Amino acid sequence: MITIDAPVQEIAQAANIIKQVEQDIGEIIFEGAKVAAEAIKERVQRYGQATNGSELMTPSQNPIGRYGQRHGKAREEAGLQVQKVDLYFEGQMWERGKLNKTEMNQQQDSQTIPQE
Repeated sequence: MITIDAPVQEIAQAANIIKQVEQDIGEIIFEGAKVAAEAIKERVQRYGQATNGSELMTPSQNPIGRYGQRHGKAREEAGLQVQKVDLYFEGQMWERGKLNKTEMNQQQDSQTIPQE
């Protein structure tokens, strides 16, 4: 037998909060993902850092800046810097990586959560 010593009103308030979180979970996840994506973009573009804080760079023995020969040369020809890896060339990668709320909602709706 389980005994609950909390007043009924507090239990009802807690249940309402849980229901609200369940209703808003998609929005909560989306907003969190936006913050994370911006933090990643900032870390890479501004500092050229990997997730562990180390500098991103080519393993090439003859780099051009932080890039391999072919990509470094292409960046220089395009007038782009080569002193740090910023994962930017034409802006397409970062544009493709933007979060799409409609797609997220469709993915979330297509997933089923088992009920206990």
